Amino acid sequence: MESSESKKRRDIDKEKQEDEEEKMEKFYALIKRNEDMHCRFKEIEKEEKAFTAPRNPTFRPEDFMDHDADIKGGKSLQQLPRPSNKKPQGGEGCGTALDLNLSL
Repeated sequence: MESSESKKRRDIDKEKQEDEEEKMEKFYALIKRNEDMHCRFKEIEKEEKAFTAPRNPTFRPEDFMDHDADIKGGKSLQQLPRPSNKKPQGGEGCGTALDLNLSL
């Protein structure tokens, strides 16, 4: 006959094994939920991309002017300096160019 100690050990081992199996089931359920959520987010992103049209905003100088400056006597667009079309004199550009060569 088996001793009572060996029966207790078997019962304890069975309980441990059942606990581990339960933990594994919970773990795999979490992994499955994580994968499902990932797939749902991918689907939502695809739907959002399908519904949104690409934006191509255009800006004009008037968009950057301070409207209060016009009222208070600020400069109008006609008074703002315009970029010059003059090319710098010399072979490679003006003499104030930065030296971008890196050396140690």
